[in-house]
Amino acid sequence: MKFLSKLIPILTILLLFNCSGKKDQTDSFDITKSKAKPTEETKASERVDLENKGVGPVTEVVLAAEIDQDLARTGEGVFKQSCVICHKPDVKFIGPAPKGILDRRSPEWV
Repeated sequence: MKFLSKLIPILTILLLFNCSGKKDQTDSFDITKSKAKPTEETKASERVDLENKGVGPVTEVVLAAEIDQDLARTGEGVFKQSCVICHKPDVKFIGPAPKGILDRRSPEWV
């Protein structure tokens, strides 16, 4: 009798937990990876209209026979202050390297 008095509450508890109607659902997710289609790499000079003169009032650049050293020093200071943060002279850093820019863009655009 002692055995039955201990067994009946245990069976009742097990029956209540197993038949409660709740199904144990675990949160899950599925990652579906789609393969990117390979794209053909095109040169920057092919992606950009080289005839574009840029935005602004400059439509033509006339270079003097002799370089104005004061103007060159001023430009160097502006470049070091504003541009060198993103543009390294010979390598692509954050922005493209200025080396060879006149091969890729028109002087008016630059």
